[in-house]
Amino acid sequence: VLPSGVLRPATSLAAKPPEVGATESSCNAAPANPSGDALLVAPCSTLVTLVEQTWSSFVSATVLHGKKSPSPLVVECIPVVLASLWILSRLFKIQCRKLNIKPGLEHAYLCPALAETATVFRGLPNTTEHDVTTLLEHFLAEEHTTDAQRSAVRVLLHESSSACVAQQECE
Repeated sequence: VLPSGVLRPATSLAAKPPEVGATESSCNAAPANPSGDALLVAPCSTLVTLVEQTWSSFVSATVLHGKKSPSPLVVECIPVVLASLWILSRLFKIQCRKLNIKPGLEHAYLCPALAETATVFRGLPNTTEHDVTTLLEHFLAEEHTTDAQRSAVRVLLHESSSACVAQQECE
């Protein structure tokens, strides 16, 4: 459930958020009044514009002191990915302890959910095998959630986000 039901949607959302404004506005079309009692109000261009601007700022990377920071959307996805990875890494370590082997990526096949998680991360845009390996090694090395783990997740999600990928394509 964690890799396909939680991580895949969260990482996909961070990497490629849905665009607002892809559908035509119905401001000029008067809605049908089926009963004559209720007045249906269609979204107006002012409301659509407000939503589009708010969503655009939520999914856009921010610039702070000349340095690009992750978008608020990416920041909101970090705890989800962090908690999921922590749970899966703990499960993997327990399995390794039961078998008296040292937890390492060479034994990831023992925890299919962890292996599937790595596959989800490899499918992100602008993500290399090295990025995935580094991220997973942070989680296998530490017993508790650390700043290094949080930073590794943040970097992976930010680098795969549409704002970061678009900037690199322009360069």
